[in-house]
Amino acid sequence: MIRPIQIKVVMNGYIVMVGCQALVFQSRAELLRELDAYLSEPEKTEQRFNEISKGFNQYADGIPEQVQATERTTCVPGDLQAEYARTHPQPSAASSAYGCSSAG
Repeated sequence: MIRPIQIKVVMNGYIVMVGCQALVFQSRAELLRELDAYLSEPEKTEQRFNEISKGFNQYADGIPEQVQATERTTCVPGDLQAEYARTHPQPSAASSAYGCSSAG
């Protein structure tokens, strides 16, 4: 089954969405070669790309330290802070300030 295909031209190549998967190609020739292969044999081409992606993801479980999530901050204009505070309760007192501070 051929999945929907979207091609986005970017500065240094192409981003191709095939179904929900994103593929990156650096040259038009490479893109056209793989697109032709996919249109000719979609299942075989998908299987090949799935095998390739497993190689890229093989170290994901072996990373010794997980990256800590960065605290998210929200800047809300002064006249909207009370409404935002009412509709978006904060989990801790440390993140209860909604205003933007500027380094002066």
